[in-house]
Amino acid sequence: MSSGIEDPDLFIITPFRIVAQEMRRRLEAEREILLAFRVDSREWGNDHIGTIHTVQGREVDTVILLLAAPKASQGGARTWAAETPNILNIAVSRARQNLYVVGSFGAWSGVGHARELARSMERVRVAQGETVHSVQ
Repeated sequence: MSSGIEDPDLFIITPFRIVAQEMRRRLEAEREILLAFRVDSREWGNDHIGTIHTVQGREVDTVILLLAAPKASQGGARTWAAETPNILNIAVSRARQNLYVVGSFGAWSGVGHARELARSMERVRVAQGETVHSVQ
């Protein structure tokens, strides 16, 4: 089945290496998703899924930013990612048209520069109490 879209101009990025690795692993297990886009899942995943730093200097039409670290015990990880503007600024500035932020609003909205990001985005509730934000 073809989607009519080939090689989507999209990054899936996160501040955390372990999250990027897991996303590539999951996408590899769900190859049919990318077969619809007529791309090699491993090659596309390696080029389009990674940490914020792996896409520095490159831009795409759409960025999906996976914040992760929703647990109370992961506060140090959230602070590390949001205490200076650099990491989130790199993430936001990779998107030419669309930015989608996936994460726990409650966990991230009060942390460092993520607070400003949360204020600037429309909040949409989705499954399991998580929130998707987008700026258009």
